[in-house]
Amino acid sequence: MVRLSLELITGAPQFVNPLQEREIDLHNTDLSLIEGTHISSIKAPVVSLLRNFDTLNLSRNSLSRLEGFPIAKDTKLVRIKTIHCHSNNDLNFIQPTIAEALPLLHTVSFYCCNFTSIAQLTPLAKVPGLRSLSLMGNPISEGDNYRNSIRDLLPDLVYLDHCRLPQTQVKTDSPKKTKRERENSTSRASKAPKAPIPSKEELIEKLSQAKDLDEVNKIEKMLKKHYSSSKNDV
Repeated sequence: MVRLSLELITGAPQFVNPLQEREIDLHNTDLSLIEGTHISSIKAPVVSLLRNFDTLNLSRNSLSRLEGFPIAKDTKLVRIKTIHCHSNNDLNFIQPTIAEALPLLHTVSFYCCNFTSIAQLTPLAKVPGLRSLSLMGNPISEGDNYRNSIRDLLPDLVYLDHCRLPQTQVKTDSPKKTKRERENSTSRASKAPKAPIPSKEELIEKLSQAKDLDEVNKIEKMLKKHYSSSKNDV
């Protein structure tokens, strides 16, 4: 059983990836437990040494549980945006507090793991910024209602298995708009060009073509406004 250790972290490749994110590559190290021992010199768990990375590659290891991430303010991994967990064949558990432990998590890849049900993925529903998820090669991805079930669980997800999800709903007037956004919308509406007011001659022509009494009354009111306006201009 290989635990995360100081030696494992310091010996792992560390680099800036093509996305300009700082990445640590812990793949193929036989890692089976992320939670490691405390480092007495800094009085913190060894996993806290991953705080300065944006991307964490845990692929091709022996993980069965994605857990062990601290939630304490001083030790949580506040920069991690991407986690790669490809080919951890027994992985089927996610830390219930993962949203609190990894607040900026955006992309997760569980390619060829062992997730069999939506229930095992529910901790991801609390991750506010999660936009990309890969579950190809998992038993759950073979289900008939797989994509719809994932969308129900993660309505803000943009990419599933590297494919963009279609938008099923366009919000026209969200109740979460700020006061300034609402004011700007109102201002834009008030500045929209108005329909031209018909001339007196056009109204008389419409009056001769009116088909019912309501239309006649409506046109007569408009003519009276024209008449009042012309008197005021004299």
